[in-house]
Amino acid sequence: IGEKLMLSKYLKILLVCIFVVLVAVQADKSLVLDEIDFPIVSHATSQTFKPIYYRGEQSPAHVGTYHPTLYINSLAVFVKAFGYNEISVRFYGVLCTLITAGLLVLILRQVTKKSGKTEVLLLGLFLLNPYTIANTTLPDIDSTIMPVVILLFIYYSLRYLLQNRDTSNKVILILGSLFGLALWSKLTTPLIIPPFLACLALIASKDYKKSLVFALK
Repeated sequence: IGEKLMLSKYLKILLVCIFVVLVAVQADKSLVLDEIDFPIVSHATSQTFKPIYYRGEQSPAHVGTYHPTLYINSLAVFVKAFGYNEISVRFYGVLCTLITAGLLVLILRQVTKKSGKTEVLLLGLFLLNPYTIANTTLPDIDSTIMPVVILLFIYYSLRYLLQNRDTSNKVILILGSLFGLALWSKLTTPLIIPPFLACLALIASKDYKKSLVFALK
């Protein structure tokens, strides 16, 4: 058993390394077209703490709040720490994708028995998927911070509601805060969370009225 666990651990590390290399070889490519907007406004935010940036002579003080500012602010902190260039912008995507992969493994452990083989298969299918690699290099909300906050919500929902059957005020506060964080990333996609939460609460409590009240809270 110990040897199998070690093999699983090494395979996971190998998959992560391959993923990072596959992204790194294209991380220095120039940002083009719509790719440039979020990095530029994040760079400006890292300097002035305002999402306002130069977008040509016709719009020298362009307001970059196309969506709520969680992505802009978090990327601004990242480029403030590691510098502003194509590589640092894209490696913020690498960080988010790796966190997403970790959360997928944690979610898998909530719904099935822990299995090293299954986790390695999941990570392989996710991290080495061409779609994942391509999206990681794309400076955008949907492929970086939003999956992190939504999966974080799903993980804690499964942990508290499905496993522990806990609907206390503490759980409501945690899940409510995570839902607010998801809305800070984008106002549309996270709206799927309340129906998901209601269904999960119904499965956990088998009480329709109680589940609906909990989701509305």
